[in-house]
Amino acid sequence: MTPREIIYLQKKNPMLYMKVIMMEKKREILEQRLKNCKSKKEVNDVITREVSLLQKDDPDKDIKLKVILDTVKDFKKTQYYKTLPEREKEREK
Repeated sequence: MTPREIIYLQKKNPMLYMKVIMMEKKREILEQRLKNCKSKKEVNDVITREVSLLQKDDPDKDIKLKVILDTVKDFKKTQYYKTLPEREKEREK
C-alpha cells in the first residue's frame, strides 16, 4: 500500500487501517524470524509453526495465511535463502 492509501484508510476506515497495520507488523516479524534461520529445515519449521498458529474461527485467517505465504515466497527468492544448507549440521562441515 502506498502512504497515501494508508492515510486514506486511517481517516475513512480505522478498523481496516488497524488490520493493515497488524498484517504489516506480522510480515515484518516473520521476515526477521526467517532471516535468523540457519538452515532450510529451520525455515520450514518456522513456516509450519506460523501456519499452525492460525485459528480456524479467526475471521482474518485467510488474510494472515496470505501474508505468511507471500512473505515466505519472497524470502525464498533471496540469495540468503539460496545459500542456506538443508540442515544446520551441513553448515558446520
